Parts: sequence; structure tokens; C-alpha cells
Amino acid sequence: MIAWAQRFLEGIHALPVWNVALFFAVCGMLQAFFPVFPGDIVLIIGAGVWTGGLANDLWPVLFSYWIGTTAASLALTEIGRSFGDYLLTRRWLRRVFPPRRQALAGSWLRRRGVLTIFAAKFIMGMNLPILMVCGILRMPRRRVYPAVILTTAIHNTLLYSLGSAVGLNWQTVKDFLLEYELVVALALAVIIGLAVWIRSKLSGGGKNP
Repeated sequence: MIAWAQRFLEGIHALPVWNVALFFAVCGMLQAFFPVFPGDIVLIIGAGVWTGGLANDLWPVLFSYWIGTTAASLALTEIGRSFGDYLLTRRWLRRVFPPRRQALAGSWLRRRGVLTIFAAKFIMGMNLPILMVCGILRMPRRRVYPAVILTTAIHNTLLYSLGSAVGLNWQTVKDFLLEYELVVALALAVIIGLAVWIRSKLSGGGKNP
């Protein structure tokens, strides 16, 4: 995928600037709606190709990608909000997300919703479900919107800065992505392990000896 992005983006300077902006806006939207789409990789490589290691002309790449990511992320919360009642009546969802878990999730979001949105953006595959849950459980927009806007800005700027710093050093990008995926995988394993352990303790604590 990195090789594809490299070949595709090498001719970026020959494109009209509005075409560049539209391309990165669409990539940002696709990355939010479809986590398997390598939008963040495209942003990193695009930053290196566009700036050549110099932080100039940010808007066609960084600002456009941020607009796309932010718009799609906010749309996910609205989709959850609009179809939440319908989704919660589906048997398959009630199996994995029964009323008791809904109540726990709602309580968690009320206390740590902003932090959860921020953390989910940095964990692969978690951004979409967390934003959908925020919508389904009707987390107030006055909390969701600023959190999403700030989180996407920080996340995208970090990736863009990385791409600008390494320029066209593709090996550095590849090494970073491999380490990033490893760290995220380990973090997910720890989080899941802790969740299972806590749940087993809570379940066990409610039983009579």
C-alpha cells in the first residue's frame, strides 16, 4: 500500500492545487468511514512529497485532510444519533451491547467522554465505533463536536509533521508505521486483557461464596 501511495503521489506537484485539496479531503473522509482505508499513510507520504521536508503551503494537504476527517467524524456521531433507537432494537446488537452495558457506557461517556474520543483517534479501528456509540447514547453535541474537532486537528497535524520531517525518506516512514502498528496492537491487547480481568472480578464479586 505504501508503494502504491508513493507512485500515486509522486506527481502531486503537477496537479492543480484544488485537485490536491479535493483528493486529501476525500482521503480524510474515507479514512473515518472505512478504517481499513490507509488515509493516514497517504497523509504522511503526501506531506513528505508536497513539502519536500519543508513546512510550507499547509492547506492543500493538511487543512483539506482535516476538513474531510472532521466532517466524516461528526457525521458518524449524527448517524448514531439518528439511527440509534433503531439499532438498539436489533437482536445482534443487543447481544453484544445489552441494556446493562449501555448504561455503563453512558455513565463512562458522561464522565470521560472527551478523553475517550481523543484516545480512540489514536487506536486503529476504534474511532468509528466510539463515535457511533457517542451518537447512539446521545452524548451532548456541545461536548462531542469540540472534542472531535480538536482531536482530529492534533492527530492530523502530528502525522503531517512526521511526513514533513522525514521528507522523501520512505524507509523512515515504513519503520515508523511498523512500530506504530506494533505499539497499538500491544496497547489493545493490554486494554482488552484489563477489561476482561476487571469484568471477571466484578462478576465474581457479586456471587456468594
